[in-house]
Amino acid sequence: WATITVPINAKPTPGIFEVTPSNGMELTTIFELSASYWDDKDIPLTYEFHYSTKIGQSHTLLRARADSKAHSSYLPVADVAATGMTYLYLSVYDSKDAFATVNTSVLVSPLIPSADILNSLLNDVQSTKAISRGLQKAAMVADSLSKVDCSAAPNCTDLFRQSCSSTINTCGPC
Repeated sequence: WATITVPINAKPTPGIFEVTPSNGMELTTIFELSASYWDDKDIPLTYEFHYSTKIGQSHTLLRARADSKAHSSYLPVADVAATGMTYLYLSVYDSKDAFATVNTSVLVSPLIPSADILNSLLNDVQSTKAISRGLQKAAMVADSLSKVDCSAAPNCTDLFRQSCSSTINTCGPC
């Protein structure tokens, strides 16, 4: 008889994923994301952060894999018609690319845009010394401006229509 031993690369052992604060306002609150107490024999570990504003939606990258266990970021407002929560994901990779992903959620309230606020945000983006922070904020401003207010839309499911998404407080097509 011959014996073959096949080593299996286990994913990193879960640690803690924390986000502070637990609630804030889009484009104004900086959320601090941190990973601690993760472990694996195949070091170094790298950390990647994502978010989504709906359950089941594809994740949007906040920060690509890096050695740093922490990241600070603005976050977009969630789909208030659904849960109101913005979902955050941490993926921790070992040196052989095995990974574990955990998630948590925060409440991000919408910013009601006015001309003064938008002008202030634009000036802030232009004066930001960190290019990545400025680009991130510019993307969030653009995303915020494209959102439709569906807070007073009827229950579209009861009407056999799709959810409100493109016209203010109006259900989608049948």
